[in-house]
Amino acid sequence: ITVALLFRHDHGLYLGLATAAMLACVHLPGDYKMLLQRVLIVLISVLAFGSPYILFLTANDRLVPHVRTSLWQGTSLVDASQSPETTFDIDLSQPLLRWVNDEVRVDTRINIRWAEEVSDLARQAKEEVHELREGEATGDRTWRYVIDHDISAQRLRALVADPGVEDTQGIDRETFRIERPGFRMPVEIGPGLLTEGNATLWLYYATASLPPLSLLLLGMKRIGWLSWRSAMPRESLKILTAAAYCLLLNRALIRGSLDSRLADVSTSTAVLAAWVMGQVLVHGVAPVAWERLRAVLRAGDVRARSRAAISLLSPVVVTLVTVALVGVTLWSSMTFGQFVPRFQETDILKGPMPALRRARVIAGELSPVSLDWWAPPDSVGLQALTRYVRECTAEEDRLMLTWLEPRPYYFSGRLFAGGMFVFHTGWLSFPDDQRLTVDRLRSQSVPIVIADVGSFDLFARDYAIVNRYLAERYVLVAESPFGDDGSVFRVLVDSTRAPRRVYQPLSLPCYT
Repeated sequence: ITVALLFRHDHGLYLGLATAAMLACVHLPGDYKMLLQRVLIVLISVLAFGSPYILFLTANDRLVPHVRTSLWQGTSLVDASQSPETTFDIDLSQPLLRWVNDEVRVDTRINIRWAEEVSDLARQAKEEVHELREGEATGDRTWRYVIDHDISAQRLRALVADPGVEDTQGIDRETFRIERPGFRMPVEIGPGLLTEGNATLWLYYATASLPPLSLLLLGMKRIGWLSWRSAMPRESLKILTAAAYCLLLNRALIRGSLDSRLADVSTSTAVLAAWVMGQVLVHGVAPVAWERLRAVLRAGDVRARSRAAISLLSPVVVTLVTVALVGVTLWSSMTFGQFVPRFQETDILKGPMPALRRARVIAGELSPVSLDWWAPPDSVGLQALTRYVRECTAEEDRLMLTWLEPRPYYFSGRLFAGGMFVFHTGWLSFPDDQRLTVDRLRSQSVPIVIADVGSFDLFARDYAIVNRYLAERYVLVAESPFGDDGSVFRVLVDSTRAPRRVYQPLSLPCYT
């Protein structure tokens, strides 16, 4: 619990509450004294192991502001970004089977997950800029588009670098070309039903329903409505704890964009899914169906066989329905995880040597990549500004960006300024937090600040104190897309520092 708290406070909270649920399952009803005793042991242990962190905050007068920010603001952010209600998109006009000709197989579609701050109007404007056609919403903030397969690498690079684009799928980020699909089935099954958007929604509802379903099955076993065998010692206590933990995680972590959040709860969900399938298919109705089928075959007369067949109907139906649900869930998880294209990318089907060469390529890509990989010398937009920061600041200088964009920090090799790796959704925007950020900025060397014009109003609203400091200390030297067709950026420089030269590619002041 303590380790989880140090990584992210809410993760430790989830484990702590699950631990309390486990202790309650063990000691209730009846032994309230032992329950209280063990809960206190957990709390004292967490405080003891976390005491260095607590002492550090206390010594720096940050304990109370830290607790306030973590509890109040963290809760408000979670409540403000819960997943919206979504429905399945079912097109009954489509045939059950559709043959796919060669022309249709040339897939020029890509998926784009837009950033949270991108409004519908801003998204439509960006669609026009990047020539995205036939937009189709497939999930919260995720849209699928048709894009020309011969579009230029420069335009695709600008799309990937657009601050409003949180993630893309279908674009090779190394060559900035549209990814070509490998083998595709010559026939589509249920094209109006088995879509990517429906796969994501099915997986979401399956994930959300597993904890209450597990609790329902345990309750039915407890009161005697189900006589299924236990799968393990202390089954009820373990599954109750796992279900309580999953309820907490599902409530807290599945928010915002479904296609990026479902993975956060996949491990604990898999535990409950395995238990439910085991109960039905191994310890429950499937063995009963098999025994009753054998009874039908052994029956000597027609009347006995009819009675056995009637008793067989219920477990067979439940077994078949369970198998069908498992099959749909397996399909949805493989579609959601892009299993087929990912498997094709391994080149395993081409033989051992191509697969080995592919593995070597991937291993090489996992090594630290250089600035030239992400922002070559002819870059535009944000990549060009990243090269500017790298060449015109010293290693001990820091960089400040006013929106959610981590790549320039990494590729420029400059640390984030003010102790803020991101200015996003008002995080750490209490007055005390902002004053601490300003104090850090004053003590650090931050010659350059880059702002995204599209999201700057949100930054100025949420971080008014920091923005006032920037207005007093920094001057605007450029506002331009810098050759990009998408976002417009502002470059602010420290007015107290004299530049040493001019960075000719962008005509900006240089400090090295």
